[in-house]
Amino acid sequence: MNIKVIIVFIFLIVMLILNSCEDNPVKSDLPGLYFFSGFDSNGVAIAEGWLKLEFTDSTNISGEWNINEIDNSQNFEYFEGKGDLVGGKNNDEIWVELYPDFVDNNLHLSGKLNNNNFSGDWARITFHGVVNHGTFICDKHND
Repeated sequence: MNIKVIIVFIFLIVMLILNSCEDNPVKSDLPGLYFFSGFDSNGVAIAEGWLKLEFTDSTNISGEWNINEIDNSQNFEYFEGKGDLVGGKNNDEIWVELYPDFVDNNLHLSGKLNNNNFSGDWARITFHGVVNHGTFICDKHND
């Protein structure tokens, strides 16, 4: 067999192997409705609702949200509301902005994807910086 043929054959095999590798280890069934539970920095439940995530491409997220306070005695009024969201993902990391049009008045979610949920930390960000924070978990609603 000719050496050029062997090199071409090896090159083709390597290309097939590289093309078959998946770039994104996150499952493709991630778009959908997620039940949201938010907790203050002491772990006390303060809000619940839902996020609807749509992946516009392999890294960008858009969607909607609707979250209500569980107990307004702690004055976490910024969890009360609904609207559009934007975000992104990188491998198993995800971030979401609930007030994307407001740089100085935003609620930022940052977490890790794990099967059919994602969880992590939230931060209330104003022009003074982070003014409050806690944790959250989002479980995917299975139709």
